[in-house]
Amino acid sequence: MIFEIGRKDGQLLAPFFEYTEETLVLSYTQGHMGRGWTDDPERLTCAKILTGDFCFLAGDHNAPDAAALVKDIPVDYAIPWILYAPQNEGWNALVEAVWPEHDKYKRYAIRKDTCFDRERLEGFAGALPEEYRLAPIDKELYGWALGVGWARDFVSQFSSAEDFLARGLGYCVMYGGEPVGGASSFTVYSGGIEIQIEVMKEHR
Repeated sequence: MIFEIGRKDGQLLAPFFEYTEETLVLSYTQGHMGRGWTDDPERLTCAKILTGDFCFLAGDHNAPDAAALVKDIPVDYAIPWILYAPQNEGWNALVEAVWPEHDKYKRYAIRKDTCFDRERLEGFAGALPEEYRLAPIDKELYGWALGVGWARDFVSQFSSAEDFLARGLGYCVMYGGEPVGGASSFTVYSGGIEIQIEVMKEHR
């Protein structure tokens, strides 16, 4: 049997994930976004965190209910896939046993510092061809993004347009009045954001 741990108690699962610096884990353990589960709220032998479409697994992969953690998908989970990020090879083997048809690939990390070169970024923005312009994601673009597959993750982790405008930020690149790319806060955590970047192929 597995038990969901509400975000306000997310710090209870933090010790399982001390091995990682993933900001998507911090989003949950710090109480901002995501969901978490454990096999036993009294003993806490294993845990999972689901933020967006990323599912992190940690703790004792041999625990009696570890497979249930891997197999369980929340009934209100609307994304047609889950990207599992196991803590170790033991968890990886368990994922493969529970979901034998899943695809496996390597995810590469990039630098996680938040020291942006403002002058360089302003140079990129200023170098846009004349037919393109930048527009901040407002209520209208929030609603648009939710209905467009390639752009949905610009705003999908926020509960509403008001929530996004209060806690998130982002810009779309407009071409002929239509968004063709952008960058935004996929998720938030204390002191930072996880950045989502998407551009339609024909405009890259």
